[in-house]
Amino acid sequence: MTMFLPHDAATDEKLASYCARSNPNHIVLYELQGGRSVIRISNDTAVKCGPGVTRDEALAQDRAYHLVDQRIIRVPRVHRFFTFQDIRYIIIEFIDGKLLNSIGEALDGIAKALAHFSQLQSNKPGPLSGGLACGLL
Repeated sequence: MTMFLPHDAATDEKLASYCARSNPNHIVLYELQGGRSVIRISNDTAVKCGPGVTRDEALAQDRAYHLVDQRIIRVPRVHRFFTFQDIRYIIIEFIDGKLLNSIGEALDGIAKALAHFSQLQSNKPGPLSGGLACGLL
């Protein structure tokens, strides 16, 4: 894929224009509920924009990016947030991979397993079966 629009050099107006639904050349990665979209603007950058996108979302994602171990959970880095003509935009790192909604059934199983493990209790800290702590469980 070739570079379309470098986010660090483009103005807010230029980015908004590129992301506009009227632009036949933009690459929509995903249409989200409520009119929000994720649009790829370069090899390593995407834009989430539309109704419901908020500064708080950008701040929360930026906080998550800095808190998690990126080798375990990949959270796209937030490059920038802006509002242009009442539409809000979050410029984020593009991470190639599967959309989480495409693996929903597997995620449901993992969530149930984690919820089950969180309910297990012991009378003392350490492994449930006693003994020395080793391994993940």
